[in-house]
Amino acid sequence: MGIGGMVGGGIFILNGVSVVKAGKYGPISWLIGLVLCLLIAFSYCILAEEYPSKGGTIDYPEQLLEKKHDRWKQRFSLLVILGYVILTSVYSLGLSNYLAEYLGVPQMTSFLAMIIICLGLIINYFPKKVFLDILNSLVYGKLFIFLAIVFIGLWLDAPGQRGGLGLGRGLGRGLGRGLGRGLGRGLGKGLGGGSEALKVTPYNVVLFGISSFLSYEGFEMISNMSDNMENRKFNIPLSFMVSLVVTALIYSCLSFVTHKHMGGDINHSNMYSSFHDLVQKFGLGRLGVVAILLLSVLANFSAINATFFTNDDIWTSFFKFKNREKSSQIDQTDHRAETETEQESVNLASRLDRFLQKEVKLPFFRERRKVYLWVTTVLSCLFVLFPQLIITNLGSLSFFAIFAVISYMGVLLVRKKEKEKRDVMFFGRPFPKRAAKTISYSGLVACLIGVVVLIIDLVRKLV
Repeated sequence: MGIGGMVGGGIFILNGVSVVKAGKYGPISWLIGLVLCLLIAFSYCILAEEYPSKGGTIDYPEQLLEKKHDRWKQRFSLLVILGYVILTSVYSLGLSNYLAEYLGVPQMTSFLAMIIICLGLIINYFPKKVFLDILNSLVYGKLFIFLAIVFIGLWLDAPGQRGGLGLGRGLGRGLGRGLGRGLGRGLGKGLGGGSEALKVTPYNVVLFGISSFLSYEGFEMISNMSDNMENRKFNIPLSFMVSLVVTALIYSCLSFVTHKHMGGDINHSNMYSSFHDLVQKFGLGRLGVVAILLLSVLANFSAINATFFTNDDIWTSFFKFKNREKSSQIDQTDHRAETETEQESVNLASRLDRFLQKEVKLPFFRERRKVYLWVTTVLSCLFVLFPQLIITNLGSLSFFAIFAVISYMGVLLVRKKEKEKRDVMFFGRPFPKRAAKTISYSGLVACLIGVVVLIIDLVRKLV
């Protein structure tokens, strides 16, 4: 679920951007994004181990915040739902960009994205077991093709080079020279001089590392599966860490081979279709174009399906918590007469809740899905009409805010365990409470810095 949610439209949009913004130091930017995610993932690990549930992200404030914050809990839940709505739009645009390029109809990109979102909703009508089997097949398929692109890119010479590197030497010398120079000389001499100095600065490398955050988004979906995991104390952190590290390696290698073969040819006009142009550099012709189109379908549909699946669980938990709060309020009320306006407001909210929880059946499907999934589908379709710059930054900002809250929940959990004199568990072993609190606070600070940096950069681009 973690890799299925992460490796989707984000990498299709941002792979080319990484080369434009960070040049040959793109892999370093992806690793910066990985560090940010690992800080946040730690809080998810200890929270999911303590409170395994299908609600995942929205369950932790419910468990750790007092009842006087119920209204803020509901607002946070809606923010999470909105974040997944935007994420679905980003993934659908990642696929529609390539479809429009392949079909020669770039003006229909938004329309194709809407069709993709609707197909994702229809696939969600399959029974849960069939749906998860489809998702797993899509994940395996896209990983195979991504790895094939990486190995071909390492094997083949860059334009202008002579002699074959071979696969082994491509891995050893290609990554060794490229990343070694990037780490050893790049941030010193490379970013201070040379042909790329006019485009690439340390600020751009770090900024893209923060911006790349959206392509990692999806690892938190693992928390929604935590109640079904065996040996949770070990498997929950293992799932988070392996998913993030594998994804970071794929992203870094893709950025490396993209710069190696088309670093001088990639620009703002073709950066959103970098994979399409990359396979042309490989000389794969029509086969390469079809392979990339298939990859885009596999990657984005798996991510969209994972998002629909998770959003369904979140909506279910949202209404469960809301109904529980209503029952509690009824029990505690002194039954004083309400004003007519207050009564109308309560009735309207109740009617809206009942409407959103109605079931919708499609022809030829036994399963039923709630109206709220249809509402989020319509919202995702509307978001694809916005410029991609706005959507990607809005997605990153929303999840920075969400993960800032989760990091703070990690701090609250550690404080709670300190009072109760219980251990903080990580990989099935006690973890130092001071270190756990420091990591969670670091995740919180990193998210807040990310919000500020992204807002400043977005304002600069728009102005």
